[in-house]
Amino acid sequence: MKPWAVSALIFLLAATPAIAQERWMSLAGRDHPLAGSVWDVAAAAFLSAADLIAKPSAANIVLLGETHTNPDHHRLQARIVAGLGAAGGFQAVAFEMLDQSQAPALARHLDEVGTAEGLGRAVGWRRWPDWRQKYQPIAGAALTAGMTIIAGNAEESVLRGAVRGGPDALEPEFAARTRFNVPLEPKAEEVLIAELTSAHCGMDVSAIATLVTAQRVWDSSMADALAAAGKSILIAGSGHTRTDRAVPWVLGLMRPRDTVAALLFVEVAADFYVPGDYAVLFGNPGLPYDYVWFTPSVPPSAAAEPCQ
Repeated sequence: MKPWAVSALIFLLAATPAIAQERWMSLAGRDHPLAGSVWDVAAAAFLSAADLIAKPSAANIVLLGETHTNPDHHRLQARIVAGLGAAGGFQAVAFEMLDQSQAPALARHLDEVGTAEGLGRAVGWRRWPDWRQKYQPIAGAALTAGMTIIAGNAEESVLRGAVRGGPDALEPEFAARTRFNVPLEPKAEEVLIAELTSAHCGMDVSAIATLVTAQRVWDSSMADALAAAGKSILIAGSGHTRTDRAVPWVLGLMRPRDTVAALLFVEVAADFYVPGDYAVLFGNPGLPYDYVWFTPSVPPSAAAEPCQ
């Protein structure tokens, strides 16, 4: 695969909406009956926001899955990070949007400045929604609570190596530590392939296979960073936080005794009025998360419409 093609694949993967919602779904606002409600998937019951903070605070790792372009998701993430910080015990917040090549600049900024202000500029924030408006409040809540900020993702060179050379190109220690040789369940892999094919406009099969490897490398890298950080929180796209195939699944292989709580922020749709209706978005009979917080939907940005 040519270098420019590798770069294009990495960019497409980063820009892909975590949930490929069907285009026939109508957008819905704050008057939707589910907007603002929180659903406990296992209990099949609604929760108050206070209960939502209390439940995952006992977990070793909490995952907050977002739609990158939805400002409500970022506001709620900051609120939950502050609440979990007040509950105590959490040591770090990892960001999918920061990779290991940015870790030295991140550490320098935290050591010399110690605030979220200017952090995006210090690390060369790129390819993601605006740092200052969307992610700085989350980092600020973490630092105020005494947590640190860490890079969650593999550096681009690792991803490029896996894209070009396949899983065998990964560092053996990393592959062994993250149990990368364990295959996804067939149904989970089938759904992932379908999502990537849809999001990338019917891309050819060999390229989609490459994206599956890249997606798994990202998930494994984030799981690895969280496992090393101790009691921690992850900010990531919702596709990376689902329990059937992504970061929680990898953590289950790496550290089966740890408890992981996955919270999804999902946009409501005018056609769906019952929490279980949303399972169709994930190709699953049920929602592959522990908790779901329903928010108003926002129009997709041009960047989130790769087939246009």
